[in-house]
Amino acid sequence: MSYYRIYEYPMKEVAYKHIYFKGDRGRAGENTKKILDSLEQDEKYLNNLARTRRTIRDLALCNQFDYFCTFTFDGQKIDRYNFDVCRNRITKVFNNYKVRYSPDFRYLIVPEYHKDKAIHFHGLVRGIRPEDLIVSEFVMKREGDQLFEVPNTKGYVDWQYYSSKCGWFNCSMIRNHEKCASYIAKYVTKDLVSMGKGKRVLMASKGLRRPELVFDMDDVPMEFNPQYQDDFCSMAYLNEAFTVGNYLEPWYNECCSDLNDFGDPEDTFIPLTFEQLKLREVMESM
Repeated sequence: MSYYRIYEYPMKEVAYKHIYFKGDRGRAGENTKKILDSLEQDEKYLNNLARTRRTIRDLALCNQFDYFCTFTFDGQKIDRYNFDVCRNRITKVFNNYKVRYSPDFRYLIVPEYHKDKAIHFHGLVRGIRPEDLIVSEFVMKREGDQLFEVPNTKGYVDWQYYSSKCGWFNCSMIRNHEKCASYIAKYVTKDLVSMGKGKRVLMASKGLRRPELVFDMDDVPMEFNPQYQDDFCSMAYLNEAFTVGNYLEPWYNECCSDLNDFGDPEDTFIPLTFEQLKLREVMESM
């Protein structure tokens, strides 16, 4: 007895994850639980690390985000060394913006600690209204753990709704969703998981799409070369040519895949300037 599942990742270039499970559904689940229960404490931290990184990649590759952003806190406005205070402030600002100005606003962010233990967040967002992004006279530049104001000679944009309440903001357009998903996942480190024990280190909007189970059937033969395998399953990411027609109905992608927009595969992201923002508005209106 075996079973076969396929999950779809709309923003991933090789969009389908094929998993061949060895043994029946009940036994596979019990064996996995026994393995996890037997892990030592340090290994559990590593398992949490891998699970958090996988969740970030899943969310980033199943949802259309516009920008990769860094959110820094001003010590004059907020205790930037207190994780709970920073987390509560940034989520409140985001949720208020969504309710008041942009129902389509979405976010996926993770914290990072500086050497001096100050906190800032990196993440992905969509739905910031173009009219809310302005070019400020100065921008913040980081050197080590120090922030300096420098003239904004390149016209980088600022989201004043955030910066007026919290601190400083910088933003880049996403050019390659898959590389960007890996980039943000790397910010989740073992130290961060340990420091955030009992706390959520990943913050995301409600209702974000996750990998969609599009095929689930018993006793289907495995006809792919696995990229990963263990005693319980074999797995590989495979493309539309292998998946649609062989496992999914030929009409599947026409009816069910509505987010495939990979941008320029040559770059991960590019710092957002006012000129680029206006060009994007023009292209989206065409």
